[in-house]
Amino acid sequence: EINGFLTTRGKGVNIKAPEYISQQSLEYISEFYQEFEDAVYAVNQRGRYTGINSRTKRSFTEYCDLDSMARMYLIYQFSLNADAYFGSTYFYMEENILHQGPIWDGDLSFGILWNKTYQPDQELQNSYLSEALERLPVFRKAVKKLYDLEFRKLELQYANQILNEYKQQLALSESRNHLIWPDYYKVAAFDVAYDRGTSY
Repeated sequence: EINGFLTTRGKGVNIKAPEYISQQSLEYISEFYQEFEDAVYAVNQRGRYTGINSRTKRSFTEYCDLDSMARMYLIYQFSLNADAYFGSTYFYMEENILHQGPIWDGDLSFGILWNKTYQPDQELQNSYLSEALERLPVFRKAVKKLYDLEFRKLELQYANQILNEYKQQLALSESRNHLIWPDYYKVAAFDVAYDRGTSY
């Protein structure tokens, strides 16, 4: 991308739209995001995550829309997206608040890239932002509430019905896919996904 910046944690952030922005806008966005990141990762003297930026005294919830953050976290957990918080994670700003979304780049989800070291029973370990968000009681409470109110029902519906319907709907296309691209399981030139011959 043309515009972007590195955070103090070494995370690269690109400005997707508008493609061309002023230096002043880039400085504003980078400073705002840095304050948000600092709030998410803030710890007290006992090493506990506080969610409060030590310089601005603002909570991470004053920088972001908590509901959108919790929703995306649940979607990433449900799909076990290997890109979650690592790359292809979108935010947009509206009235000086970061909203997480839209969902993007799910090609390494639902089993793709699972191997002997990355299994479906694992959580999104050591993922940028989520590693700190998970330790914040306010965030955990928001995730639990959203899960109980909406996601649990959807998750059961997917597990018991919808995924099987998708499997049947896509079976012919999936078999044709492997005729055209037989090395599909070698993602990005690394043999890290399903072993050849493994079924979905």
